[in-house]
Amino acid sequence: MGICRSKVSLEGKVVLITGGNKGMGLETSIALLRRGAKVIIGCRSTQNVENEIRNIIPDADVHVKKLDLSSTKSVREFADKIKSSFEVIDILINNAGMLTDKKKETEDGFELTIATNYICHALLNHLLLDLVKRAGQLSSDCSRIILVSDLAAADKRIASDFCNPRSDNKSYNINFGVQSMDNQYPKSKLAQIMYGKHLATLLEDENCNTIVASCHPGFVRTDAVQGFDPGVKRNMFIYTGYVVGKTALQGAQTTIHLALSKFDELSLKKENGKLFSDCRPQEKCLFWSLMPKYIEDPVACKTVWEETMQMLNI
Repeated sequence: MGICRSKVSLEGKVVLITGGNKGMGLETSIALLRRGAKVIIGCRSTQNVENEIRNIIPDADVHVKKLDLSSTKSVREFADKIKSSFEVIDILINNAGMLTDKKKETEDGFELTIATNYICHALLNHLLLDLVKRAGQLSSDCSRIILVSDLAAADKRIASDFCNPRSDNKSYNINFGVQSMDNQYPKSKLAQIMYGKHLATLLEDENCNTIVASCHPGFVRTDAVQGFDPGVKRNMFIYTGYVVGKTALQGAQTTIHLALSKFDELSLKKENGKLFSDCRPQEKCLFWSLMPKYIEDPVACKTVWEETMQMLNI
């Protein structure tokens, strides 16, 4: 199990994390606040979050703001508030996520799981990207975008449903539609990783001092399964989590590692766009061989990006 042992200070750094009010997100927020960062938490339930954190860290520089990641309107309003209050974001963490077995459509017409875990995060990143890039420009230390993903993306059957080669075998059809609700969570995490790969390429082409990294936290005991109706499936997730799962603090370690790691020019180029787990890059993880080939296909990743931007009218 990877443990982040870095003692790096984050004094003067601005961190924005989605879903930083509970579970892994809260543990990540606390760890970064303890290292001196200013932490902005975007979450749906804001009540008592600041008080809870200040009971642990009395002098915490924490700002909690309302954010509903199932709504593009909420994301745009949140981003406007951030841009009016902050000039840079040194570390942007896409942490919030959900699981559900119920098919629901958002006000924007997206399936709820895909919208929350992926599409609205992509919109948030787009709206705040200038602040992230500016942070990298103003510091010798790179700014960073961290995408909390999941090994669930390794399901090659779902990958084939999501990313279909066209007849020319040189381009792809991307399918965000619902074949089965069991597919939606893995599909959202696969999309997130592929999107991150292409975003990393775009930023590298612009010579930005910014790294994009995805991470697999492991099987973690969180309340994400509350989206399931009471029954066998929900109970199975809860039981398995307590038997073999990580605690929220253990699950947060790779996110914390990526937030604290020092990347020089060579390591930035080498690690940009990669997937990490247990504080290690993908090539040092046993599961990497299980991941679908599309993740390393630049055309497929670019197609996911383009389809996403089209869905968001960007």
